[in-house]
Amino acid sequence: MSNSREHDFILADLAAVTCLLAQLDDEDVMARAGLETRQNELKKIVSQFDNKVLSKPLIMNKSSILSWAEILIGTFFILTVAQIVYEIIKYFNLEFNSTIIFYCNVTIIVITTIIRFFLNQQFLKLRKKLNVF
Repeated sequence: MSNSREHDFILADLAAVTCLLAQLDDEDVMARAGLETRQNELKKIVSQFDNKVLSKPLIMNKSSILSWAEILIGTFFILTVAQIVYEIIKYFNLEFNSTIIFYCNVTIIVITTIIRFFLNQQFLKLRKKLNVF
């Protein structure tokens, strides 16, 4: 597995653990202790990876610029979709409970997946046009 992909999986795992911790009740002491331990381990791994990445010189070329553009545009769309979902919840005066949060997350994931698919197709065309891979 590539370092970048492994880093992405670790970040996803860290986000899942953080989400689970946020949903735990105060009575779940054992589960909280286990999840906090796992969260600390994942944070340590992420910081070690980030230190490795930051110690390498940054080489900017067409390919890396396009990669950063893809990440920034994708992040923008995720935040935009999340804001739209939040505004819909406010508009309909819905209470924030676990069911609403679950459906919001599913909606955000589905919409951003569709947008990312479209963006990947567009960036693939751009990469072919610029002959950059």
